[in-house]
Amino acid sequence: MELLQLKYFCEAAKTESFVSVANQYMVPPSSISHTISKLEKELGTQLFARNGKRIALNDYGRMFYAHINMALSKIEDGIVSVNDLHKKTVSLILREGTSPMIGMIAKFKEKYPDFEVVFPMVNREQKGSFFLRISAKPFANEEDFESVPFFTERILVAVPSSSPISKKDILTFDDIKSQSVIGFYKAPEQYWLDGYFKKYGYKPKTIIECSKDSSVAEFVKNGFGIAFCPEVSTPSIHAEGIKLCSLEDFNITRTIYASWPKEFVLTNASKAFVDFGVEYFKK
Repeated sequence: MELLQLKYFCEAAKTESFVSVANQYMVPPSSISHTISKLEKELGTQLFARNGKRIALNDYGRMFYAHINMALSKIEDGIVSVNDLHKKTVSLILREGTSPMIGMIAKFKEKYPDFEVVFPMVNREQKGSFFLRISAKPFANEEDFESVPFFTERILVAVPSSSPISKKDILTFDDIKSQSVIGFYKAPEQYWLDGYFKKYGYKPKTIIECSKDSSVAEFVKNGFGIAFCPEVSTPSIHAEGIKLCSLEDFNITRTIYASWPKEFVLTNASKAFVDFGVEYFKK
């Protein structure tokens, strides 16, 4: 039993036409008919009901097709996976930690000029697509991913330099409980920080949420309120007019990971990227 026989059979099962299969593979229809007949002889039963040039799967054919079509699909997946290992493309989805990642990606491209780094649209992040996701945990469907930590950063309080509390380096929850808060729109750390806040009976008075750290920095600098910011990933907060403080008994950090679906083996290019990232952030 040969692979080509099985391919001919599956295509004939789908199209119910030896002629269509012959056109697809650019061989005479008689060749397809002969190959299918040989397959039926090996199996000891007919797979198609024939009526002139018309064919249709019989009960044996339907049962055989259900198994063989699945097997061929697995074979194709295996071929694609092996070929993918040699691809020189790194597909990245940047969720968090973007600013420090940009510098790391630039250095990676310097070291591996033959590798291409691409950034697919967010809606391409779906099951069945290979990508490296750069993000903080926890995230949805975390159990479906392998992860490697890149770097860990502190969560600090950005305070307007004009505020009386900016005179202190370490703040307490009493210092900030009356302060308005500038939030990050849809930032995961803002949600898991809530668990720590509740421990101290603190409820942030969020007046606005911004999608860009530069906007958060402008609000803070101009005295609208304070903000809880990752120290490394939000470079705009390291600016004149802003004082960065820690919170007493509140040593909170977040870790940025490179993650990929467990169903995939890392491509050579992606493995090089992950290994490079680990070493880069060690320094």
